[in-house]
Amino acid sequence: MTRSELIEKMATELEITRKQASENIEWIFSSIVESLKKDSRFSSSGFGSFTVNTRKAHKGRNPRTGEEVMVPARKTVKFNPSPKMKSLLNSEGE
Repeated sequence: MTRSELIEKMATELEITRKQASENIEWIFSSIVESLKKDSRFSSSGFGSFTVNTRKAHKGRNPRTGEEVMVPARKTVKFNPSPKMKSLLNSEGE
């Protein structure tokens, strides 16, 4: 599902305008990012949790030239689904 499809689904199911749905979704996403910046974690029971991890700097190679380059340290986000979500995903095909 894309962001546009999510907006359309929210607008249809909640009987609101696409603009209102877009603003609500933007608010949710920005709140999650804000939480990750502040606490390095966002958790929603029944859905899962997002955590911020830091990758260490390491040596890499430029695939075009083969030249060795240093890849700087950076932050990444990891998602862990809740047991409930895992169960729902595994029971869908049955």
